[in-house]
Order: sequence, then structure tokens, then C-alpha cells
Amino acid sequence: MTPEEKRKAYYSIPSAVRKESGEMKVFMEFVAAGHLNIDPGTPKNEQPPLPDISCSVGGKQYLFELGEITDEELAAEIGRSLRTGAVAGGAFSEEEPLVRMILKKAGSTYRTDGAPMGLVLHYDKQYPFAPAEYLDRHLAEIALALVPNGPFSRIWIYDGWTKAILWRGTP
Repeated sequence: MTPEEKRKAYYSIPSAVRKESGEMKVFMEFVAAGHLNIDPGTPKNEQPPLPDISCSVGGKQYLFELGEITDEELAAEIGRSLRTGAVAGGAFSEEEPLVRMILKKAGSTYRTDGAPMGLVLHYDKQYPFAPAEYLDRHLAEIALALVPNGPFSRIWIYDGWTKAILWRGTP
């Protein structure tokens, strides 16, 4: 199959299906990297107002909301490149996408029916800009300030490039 045929086949799949498939892929990689004890066969995609993924941990329901950390212009350029095969590039913001995603997710409303919910922020299209020490020093306070007042019982930052957890925070 040529690259053009692969591209056409990919974009023939409905965008909602591509989104769910991508979310589950990121979630399962995150679970492996974080050594989470998810009950086998329980992760499933959900629809709003529920968070993105539900699963069981030790027989109890747990919910996860995912958010990709990426500069929006960079994401648009990558999307155009994938659709057309054209090479693209340019400058992008490093810190703003992370802060924007934390604030967006903290300000959202979710139906949890009392189940605990974690937030998994992840890098996929954009390479992480900061080592864990930077996150601990500058963004840990922001994330932890949101946890007691927001819906999340725990927040993780996952790097899809290296398949590693960069940071985790709990109240």
C-alpha cells in the first residue's frame, strides 16, 4: 500500500472513530508506563458528559479524562501534512499549551456518578519541553491547586514520545 493509499484509508474512517481509537491507544500506553493496575478488559471509551475513558481498578470504577498538550498551530500544520503529504514545520509555543490544557480541563464539567477521576495530559504531536524538575518547580503548584477544587483526584503528565510519566500529582 502506498503512502497516499494509507492516508486515504485513514481519512476514510469517521473522525469520531479515529478520536476514540487514538484516546484508547494513548490511555493503554499511559497505563503501561505508569504501572497502573487496571482490571484487564475493562477500559472503554465514553461519551460526554462522562470523561473519555472508564475502567475498573481493583473491581471499582475509575474514570480518566485525557488532554493532548500541543500548540494548536503546530497541530493544524501536522494535520495538513498528514492529509496532503507535504512537509511542514515552524515555530511553536512550549509552555502555553500545557497551562491552557490544565485550565481547560479544570474548568470543564463531567458526570462521574461518584467515581474517582484522573486527568492524563499527554504529549503526542509536540515533544515535551521540560524535564520533570521544571514541572515540579513551576507547574506542580498550579496542578495541585486545581485538584482539591476541581473534579480530579490525580493528575499525570505522560510523554508519548518516550512512553514515560513525566509528572504526577495528588491532593
